[in-house]
Amino acid sequence: MDRNYTLFEGFIAASLHDIGKLALKNNQWEHHSDLRVVGNRTNIDFVELLGENIVDLVSIHHGNVNNIKIFDFTELSKIEYALILSDKIQSSMLPNEKDIKNKVDETKINSMKSHERFFIPYYGTLKKWDDGAANGLLRGFADQLTGIGCFDNSSNMWANNIFKIQDKLLKYPSITFLPHLSLAMHHQLSATLFLFLCDALEKYDGLKDLKEFKFSIIEISPDLLKTFYRMRDVSGLHSLTEELSTKIIEELYGHYRKELNGIPNKKSNPFLFYNKNSLVLVHTSPHIVLETLHELLNKVDIFYSLTVKVNEYTFEINIKPDTKTPYETIHAVGRSVSSKQYSILSDKILSYSPSPDYICMACGKAIDGQGEKIDDKGHILCDFCYNLRRKSTGYDLDIFGGTGERLSYIFLKLPDDLVEHSKKVAEDQLISRFLDEYRIDPYSIPTTEQGILEYLQSLRELSFFQNDINHDLTGDYETTLFNSPQFTCYLFRETKDQPWGFLRYLNAKRYDLKLNPSMILMNCNTKTPFWSLIESIPTYNEFKGDTIYDISKGSVTMFQSGEVSDIRKLAEIARKNNVAPHQLNSLSDISLNTSLDELLLELDVREDKLRQFGGELAKSLKNLKTEESEYQKREKRAIFIKYISKLVKGRKRRR
Repeated sequence: MDRNYTLFEGFIAASLHDIGKLALKNNQWEHHSDLRVVGNRTNIDFVELLGENIVDLVSIHHGNVNNIKIFDFTELSKIEYALILSDKIQSSMLPNEKDIKNKVDETKINSMKSHERFFIPYYGTLKKWDDGAANGLLRGFADQLTGIGCFDNSSNMWANNIFKIQDKLLKYPSITFLPHLSLAMHHQLSATLFLFLCDALEKYDGLKDLKEFKFSIIEISPDLLKTFYRMRDVSGLHSLTEELSTKIIEELYGHYRKELNGIPNKKSNPFLFYNKNSLVLVHTSPHIVLETLHELLNKVDIFYSLTVKVNEYTFEINIKPDTKTPYETIHAVGRSVSSKQYSILSDKILSYSPSPDYICMACGKAIDGQGEKIDDKGHILCDFCYNLRRKSTGYDLDIFGGTGERLSYIFLKLPDDLVEHSKKVAEDQLISRFLDEYRIDPYSIPTTEQGILEYLQSLRELSFFQNDINHDLTGDYETTLFNSPQFTCYLFRETKDQPWGFLRYLNAKRYDLKLNPSMILMNCNTKTPFWSLIESIPTYNEFKGDTIYDISKGSVTMFQSGEVSDIRKLAEIARKNNVAPHQLNSLSDISLNTSLDELLLELDVREDKLRQFGGELAKSLKNLKTEESEYQKREKRAIFIKYISKLVKGRKRRR
């Protein structure tokens, strides 16, 4: 029979169902699903904070009957069943704990359970947690939870508070054996799947009729080359992606707002795991998302084109009789994964006139009569470019870069297959560190088979990494141009201190971000078209590591990943040996006019002043991969030393 639970109550229960895991007792999770027991142990009245219905729903999320995971379908409501299934589906994506125990010695398992637990995130530092820290955080949530059970329809502060709690729960694991997956990610996905499962169950007369469930992780990105055709239009991109995000939320999820007291909204959105210049969302019907995007592109001139990556996951739901009771058991089994990529183009972009009246000055698209727009400088533009330019505050690189100055573009690049990459990082760096802490044989604990949980976790943490960087770019001539999962871009005017101070800061942050993005630094003059740099990235990033390209003099001087590492290492050695920037600049000037043998002789002559640094520099200079002409060889050595000098210099203070 249906009980009197609302969708709102079920959503809150799904969003907080494992919060009792913070109430540790001797570093153990005990009765975490029973918030009444948790409350007695921590002096928190969860019934008063959340309401009795939400506390009851939390207690049912494992579906236990007499502490056995079996189910009485005659007593379950759709809200309860959706809550149980949302947890079951995620559990089915995890490695089998029994298999792990078979591979890992029981003594080691007991040792793991008796020690303080660790959370090892994709971004940030190792988090050690114990009874006091976890219980203290749980008590700190009490004020934020106050009033949720009162269903205050006049305010959606409850939603913002729920999501603030999730941000803090990014520092706590959702399961002991997988220390890289957080409670925050688990809660957000549970809440999202709960809503979709409620919708799915509405189509059936009985709970048992739902035999299959699908959901997709969908990444939506604008076409970089089209959007970045003119630098002055880049700031408009941020407005357009925000507009796209707002419209997508309204079109795909707006029907939940009334029942969920105001969400999804801009700040409180369980469906979005990443929301910057690209979007990553969860949905059950990829074709509906694709159709909605196509309609938006036709109705509103937002983007030329969008690239959409879809990872669809299918689960079988099996219900079997329990052999010892009159009840039944539920098994969710992942059956298949489908990965596809689509390009969404608006009809306007696809249209073509054999004899156009005008040509768009920005993108070169043919424009029929009456379709042209004119910007503030008298340029004839198509609808899209005009809309983009109207929303843009503009970057004038001659002003941004300064007269005779150089620009530095810094790109961070992650692999296109971020799902597989996230799994690899979890295996090689996060789980392996956890196993090392407990001296367990390497890789006895696998990652999740499908990798979707690692991907969602890495997205949450990548977003925080990018937020930290954005918050720290405060100068007049430094800015973030683009943030997406696979591609991040920063722009600097090259000065005495920048971007070299920022690079040291960024390298420290990248070290914390275990996802290991490669970096491409391009130094150029203000007349270099930005779109040409974007177009060249696949070539410049062919070595899949850090690279530096100096193209300010009309020719390309390239430093590959190992050489970039040498620059960073030598800068540190120079600082330790008190080698001053003016000494390095002098060496750089000399290298332009000398052969390698002459330069090495000069280093020998200066041995007393350069100390250990001179010998290390000589080794690196011998290993430089240089171009064919003697001038290019000398220029590369000069720039190599110049970059070391720039990194040695002092920098302005950053957080």
